[in-house]
Amino acid sequence: MFLRIIVVNLKSATLKVHFATADEKVKVEKKKRSEASRKKKLSHHAKNFSSFAEFFTDLLANSKLKFHKLFQKTYGIIYERNSDVFIDFFKDLEDYYDRGDVDLEEALKKFFGKLYQRMFVVFNAQHSFDYP
Repeated sequence: MFLRIIVVNLKSATLKVHFATADEKVKVEKKKRSEASRKKKLSHHAKNFSSFAEFFTDLLANSKLKFHKLFQKTYGIIYERNSDVFIDFFKDLEDYYDRGDVDLEEALKKFFGKLYQRMFVVFNAQHSFDYP
């Protein structure tokens, strides 16, 4: 009986080793498939981001150009004298998107503050502001 238990244990150990090897193979194969899937998704996202970046950069440049043409046509000399406010704002937007080193909230406050001052002066020619 003692001999039989050893044989059974040896068979059991062999089976366990065999199953462990099969489990490891499945895990390795699963890991390979997971890695390939992740690489494919990352590649897809990188491609989408690249096309989005181009799209957004083009959109911002076209908006800037169309805005300039529209305001130049609509407001003429008044816009041209004050266009630096809008040029600075678009520059801040471009820097925010390109490098992320612009505080967007601060850029908006600066833009609307300058715009308010300039509009006040245009509509109230008898007053003026000292520009920093």
